Amino acid sequence: MKKRRARKKGNILKSVIILFAIILLIAGTAFIALGTTAFSSRIFPNVYVDTIPLGGLTEEEALEKLKEYGWDEHTERTLEVSSFQGTTVEIDPVEAGVVIDAASAVNAAVCYGRDSDPIRQLQKYLLSRKQTVDVHELSTMLNLPYIEERIQDLQEQINTSLLEKEFVFDSSVAELKVFKGQSGLTLDTDLLQMEIIKALEQEKEQLNFTVLKNEPSTPDFQAFYEQIYAEMRNAYITEDSTHAIVEERTGYWFDIDEALRLYQEASPADWVIIPVKKTVPEVTKASIEETLFRDLLGAVTTKY
Repeated sequence: MKKRRARKKGNILKSVIILFAIILLIAGTAFIALGTTAFSSRIFPNVYVDTIPLGGLTEEEALEKLKEYGWDEHTERTLEVSSFQGTTVEIDPVEAGVVIDAASAVNAAVCYGRDSDPIRQLQKYLLSRKQTVDVHELSTMLNLPYIEERIQDLQEQINTSLLEKEFVFDSSVAELKVFKGQSGLTLDTDLLQMEIIKALEQEKEQLNFTVLKNEPSTPDFQAFYEQIYAEMRNAYITEDSTHAIVEERTGYWFDIDEALRLYQEASPADWVIIPVKKTVPEVTKASIEETLFRDLLGAVTTKY
């Protein structure tokens, strides 16, 4: 009886040992397989570049997959920002830090989870099997100094374009042309920066921006008036001994209040057309000379 019990206990112990050995073998095999995968050169599971899955791929396979998805189009599509007077600048999305090129994206995917500590690397590998990660989002960082530099370039172009925008008085059509913003058109750079980032993220190719930080200052219309004003004068003959003919002068003037109203109604960077009143003289130098010539002819006598 005792021998049977001892034999039975021995069999149970053997079974437990065998089962434990099998469990250890399976766990060891799984651990080795897991470790082999975790420490291979392949990208960890559930790793994405934007919406493109790259988990389990080699570096070469990942590059090929990004090409298939047209990733290069994301990086080569520049944004053209236009403003007043036909001024433009181009924004490179890669330089701006909104997107990374294919090689950098794949490198970020390959490097994700890699660690000098094998235990930490194994932990990250196990974690990546349960949750997705976008390495593009982790790798991009806005390059605000670059964007600010491009905005400054646009502003300088606008400033240069304004150097020739002085007021123009055309006496032939009796018009005064005043450029709204000749004193300066300062862009709202903070708002422009936000609009550029939004446009880049939406992969737009065109952005027109004309929002100003301040409204253009009103020019000195009184000074313009003084430069243009001329009182109408008929031609006449002086009463001194020279009896010279003084030329006529056309009169010019404009309504300052009307000029202010037209200027305020105009949009920035528009030419404001201000009508100028014109008074034409009735007596001209030519008409006096013609009269004198007729009188001279009538006074001539001939002898026969």
